[in-house]
Amino acid sequence: MGKKIWGLAFVLMGLTFGAQAADEMLNASSSVPLGERVAAYLQGYYDTFGPPMADKEGLGAPPAAHLFYSAAGRVITVLVSGKAGSAEQAKPALALVQKILLSAGKGVKRDFNLDLGPKDLALLYLAGPRAQALLSLKEGVYAPPGSAAAPSTRPTP
Repeated sequence: MGKKIWGLAFVLMGLTFGAQAADEMLNASSSVPLGERVAAYLQGYYDTFGPPMADKEGLGAPPAAHLFYSAAGRVITVLVSGKAGSAEQAKPALALVQKILLSAGKGVKRDFNLDLGPKDLALLYLAGPRAQALLSLKEGVYAPPGSAAAPSTRPTP
């Protein structure tokens, strides 16, 4: 009987100390670039406030968007996916996504001390099952994909 109790005690101690080790790792500080933190903040903001804002505009559900920080371009790249068949049909979606993201400016200023503007965002519209790039929007300028103004679709490591 004594061996079983000691065995149980060792198991419980292992679970307790293992949990503390994981907790310590979660609390460890790391240097995540500001751009990545802002991109994560904006992703949450878009996922939370995008649907009601799009509904208020009478547009129904907003297009799906995935945000990441591109260190090479020093911008937050926004990949917008939808069903538009042409660049002209993609323009309203890109404009809506940019409007929703820029509306987070006060929160970004408060939490990160950063003035968020169109220069900080590069949007790319991807359509269809193969995610064909139709149109990009950067600093208020629409451009065809592959041009110098179009953002990269790959996050930087």
